[in-house]
Amino acid sequence: MEQRDVIDLDSQFEAGKKKLPNAVAVLVLGIISIVICYLGVITGTIALALASKDMKLYRANPGAYDEGSYKNLNAGKICAIIGVCLSALIILFYAVIFITAISTANSLKNSLEDYNYENYDSYDDDYNNSLDALKFESIKL
Repeated sequence: MEQRDVIDLDSQFEAGKKKLPNAVAVLVLGIISIVICYLGVITGTIALALASKDMKLYRANPGAYDEGSYKNLNAGKICAIIGVCLSALIILFYAVIFITAISTANSLKNSLEDYNYENYDSYDDDYNNSLDALKFESIKL
Protein backbone atom coordinates (compact mmCIF):
# COMPACT_ATOMS: atom_id res chain seq x y z
CA MET A 1 0.00 0.00 0.00
CA GLU A 2 1.06 3.49 -0.74
CA GLN A 3 1.30 5.96 2.03
CA ARG A 4 -0.64 9.11 1.25
CA ASP A 5 0.39 12.50 2.47
CA VAL A 6 -1.89 13.55 5.25
CA ILE A 7 -2.43 17.26 5.63
CA ASP A 8 -2.21 18.30 9.22
CA LEU A 9 -4.68 21.17 9.56
CA ASP A 10 -3.74 21.89 13.15
CA SER A 11 -0.18 22.75 12.22
CA GLN A 12 -1.40 25.16 9.56
CA PHE A 13 -3.75 27.02 11.87
CA GLU A 14 -1.74 27.02 15.07
CA ALA A 15 -3.28 24.37 17.28
CA GLY A 16 -5.67 25.52 19.97
CA LYS A 17 -6.07 29.09 18.74
CA LYS A 18 -9.41 30.47 17.63
CA LYS A 19 -10.07 32.71 14.70
CA LEU A 20 -11.40 36.17 15.33
CA PRO A 21 -15.16 35.99 14.77
CA ASN A 22 -15.51 38.82 12.23
CA ALA A 23 -12.09 38.85 10.54
CA VAL A 24 -13.31 37.41 7.23
CA ALA A 25 -16.43 39.59 7.24
CA VAL A 26 -14.32 42.71 7.83
CA LEU A 27 -12.00 41.75 4.98
CA VAL A 28 -14.90 41.10 2.57
CA LEU A 29 -16.72 44.30 3.53
CA GLY A 30 -13.49 46.29 3.25
CA ILE A 31 -12.84 44.98 -0.25
CA ILE A 32 -16.46 45.67 -1.27
CA SER A 33 -16.15 49.23 0.04
CA ILE A 34 -13.25 49.82 -2.37
CA VAL A 35 -14.71 48.02 -5.38
CA ILE A 36 -18.22 49.44 -5.13
CA CYS A 37 -17.49 53.02 -4.18
CA TYR A 38 -21.14 54.06 -3.99
CA LEU A 39 -21.67 51.60 -1.12
CA GLY A 40 -18.29 52.33 0.43
CA VAL A 41 -19.64 54.52 3.19
CA ILE A 42 -22.10 51.86 4.30
CA THR A 43 -19.94 48.75 3.94
CA GLY A 44 -16.80 50.52 5.13
CA THR A 45 -18.52 51.80 8.25
CA ILE A 46 -19.88 48.35 9.05
CA ALA A 47 -16.42 46.86 8.51
CA LEU A 48 -14.81 49.44 10.79
CA ALA A 49 -17.36 48.78 13.53
CA LEU A 50 -16.80 45.01 13.32
CA ALA A 51 -13.03 45.51 13.21
CA SER A 52 -13.14 47.66 16.32
CA LYS A 53 -15.05 44.97 18.18
CA ASP A 54 -12.62 42.23 17.12
CA MET A 55 -9.58 44.39 17.91
CA LYS A 56 -10.84 44.71 21.48
CA LEU A 57 -11.19 40.92 21.66
CA TYR A 58 -7.68 40.40 20.33
CA ARG A 59 -6.09 42.99 22.61
CA ALA A 60 -7.81 41.49 25.65
CA ASN A 61 -6.28 38.06 24.98
CA PRO A 62 -3.84 37.96 22.02
CA GLY A 63 -2.63 34.43 22.74
CA ALA A 64 -6.10 32.93 22.28
CA TYR A 65 -6.54 34.05 18.67
CA ASP A 66 -4.88 33.03 15.42
CA GLU A 67 -2.38 35.52 14.02
CA GLY A 68 -3.63 34.92 10.47
CA SER A 69 -7.12 36.05 11.36
CA TYR A 70 -5.62 39.14 13.03
CA LYS A 71 -3.77 39.94 9.80
CA ASN A 72 -7.02 39.51 7.84
CA LEU A 73 -8.69 41.85 10.31
CA ASN A 74 -6.00 44.50 9.81
CA ALA A 75 -6.15 44.16 6.02
CA GLY A 76 -9.93 44.49 6.09
CA LYS A 77 -9.72 47.53 8.34
CA ILE A 78 -7.26 49.22 5.99
CA CYS A 79 -9.44 48.40 2.98
CA ALA A 80 -12.49 49.80 4.80
CA ILE A 81 -10.67 53.05 5.58
CA ILE A 82 -9.61 53.39 1.94
CA GLY A 83 -13.16 52.61 0.76
CA VAL A 84 -14.74 55.16 3.09
CA CYS A 85 -12.25 57.83 1.96
CA LEU A 86 -12.91 57.07 -1.73
CA SER A 87 -16.65 57.22 -1.14
CA ALA A 88 -16.32 60.52 0.66
CA LEU A 89 -14.31 61.94 -2.24
CA ILE A 90 -16.90 60.72 -4.75
CA ILE A 91 -19.75 62.23 -2.73
CA LEU A 92 -17.83 65.51 -2.48
CA PHE A 93 -17.14 65.45 -6.23
CA TYR A 94 -20.82 64.96 -7.07
CA ALA A 95 -21.82 67.68 -4.61
CA VAL A 96 -19.46 70.14 -6.33
CA ILE A 97 -20.83 69.16 -9.75
CA PHE A 98 -24.42 69.57 -8.51
CA ILE A 99 -23.75 72.98 -6.96
CA THR A 100 -21.91 74.11 -10.11
CA ALA A 101 -24.80 72.97 -12.32
CA ILE A 102 -27.37 74.81 -10.22
CA SER A 103 -25.24 77.95 -10.13
CA THR A 104 -24.72 77.83 -13.90
CA ALA A 105 -28.44 77.30 -14.52
CA ASN A 106 -29.35 80.27 -12.31
CA SER A 107 -26.75 82.46 -13.98
CA LEU A 108 -28.01 81.45 -17.43
CA LYS A 109 -31.60 82.13 -16.38
CA ASN A 110 -30.68 85.61 -15.09
CA SER A 111 -28.75 86.37 -18.28
CA LEU A 112 -31.68 85.35 -20.47
CA GLU A 113 -34.11 87.39 -18.38
CA ASP A 114 -31.86 90.45 -18.65
CA TYR A 115 -31.53 89.93 -22.40
CA ASN A 116 -35.28 89.58 -22.85
CA TYR A 117 -36.04 92.71 -20.79
CA GLU A 118 -33.52 94.80 -22.72
CA ASN A 119 -34.77 93.61 -26.09
CA TYR A 120 -38.44 93.69 -25.12
CA ASP A 121 -38.41 97.48 -25.00
CA SER A 122 -36.91 97.77 -28.49
CA TYR A 123 -39.35 95.18 -29.86
CA ASP A 124 -42.22 97.06 -28.26
CA ASP A 125 -41.10 100.34 -29.84
CA ASP A 126 -40.72 98.71 -33.25
CA TYR A 127 -44.15 97.14 -32.95
CA ASN A 128 -45.78 100.44 -31.96
CA ASN A 129 -44.03 102.28 -34.80
CA SER A 130 -45.22 99.70 -37.33
CA LEU A 131 -48.78 99.98 -36.01
CA ASP A 132 -48.64 103.77 -36.29
CA ALA A 133 -47.42 103.45 -39.85
CA LEU A 134 -50.28 101.11 -40.71
CA LYS A 135 -52.80 103.45 -39.12
CA PHE A 136 -51.38 106.41 -41.00
CA GLU A 137 -51.61 104.59 -44.33
CA SER A 138 -55.15 103.43 -43.60
CA ILE A 139 -56.16 107.02 -42.89
CA LYS A 140 -54.71 108.14 -46.28
CA LEU A 141 -56.90 105.69 -48.15
